[in-house]
Amino acid sequence: MKHITRCITALAILASFATAGRAEPWTVTWDGNDYPENEGWYRDLWGPPDIRTLNPDSTMTLDTRQTVELWDTYLMWRPLNPGPGETFFLTFRVRVSEITGGIDPGVWFKTDNFKSIDFLLSMDHVEIPFFITIAQFEPGVFHTFECLSSDMQTFRFFVDDQFAYEGNFLPSGYQSTMAWGDIVYGASSLATWDFLSFGVVPEVSTGLLLVVLPLIRRRTCGQPARQRGSLLWSRSLTDV
Repeated sequence: MKHITRCITALAILASFATAGRAEPWTVTWDGNDYPENEGWYRDLWGPPDIRTLNPDSTMTLDTRQTVELWDTYLMWRPLNPGPGETFFLTFRVRVSEITGGIDPGVWFKTDNFKSIDFLLSMDHVEIPFFITIAQFEPGVFHTFECLSSDMQTFRFFVDDQFAYEGNFLPSGYQSTMAWGDIVYGASSLATWDFLSFGVVPEVSTGLLLVVLPLIRRRTCGQPARQRGSLLWSRSLTDV
């Protein structure tokens, strides 16, 4: 089990808004220090081996450009839904440098109540099924993407802390799953992943989160700050 930095000040602020009797908030974080399959993720590799690199800045580069007949996806099966007075969050930071086939890297997940959503990344925009563009962004640089939901029926989506879209989950017949990486068969890409974090936290207003956000971003224990903006990244616990 790996120790993850805890943002104590932000946690105290958020916890003050939690009522008694709520379930314990939890977070799962992959932060680029090791290959995901060494930290509890299942690697679903289809096709010839791709090229992966763990970089000195704690990022991982996935290079699947040798063929479009390939995907390299990392999955984790576990309950996701928040309880009353809680919010589910997903946040990830990635740079897409090259794509063949329009869309390729991204994140998808399925909920406990048989809903799902896919966030599919192009060079300059995010799509959800079916070919719906929900956000645009500057190509070739890192961006932080975030999804928030309190009912797992609807969600809000943000890019670099800016609200981009509000929509509905789609029906799904599969168990609760979180998955990310090169998730499209028939396309290829070069993408560098910084981190991915998801979990459940006490529900607070977006306005309050904008106040708390600078504290959430501040890393403790003398470690240098790295921009990992999350509207609800109140703390990171040990990986589950």
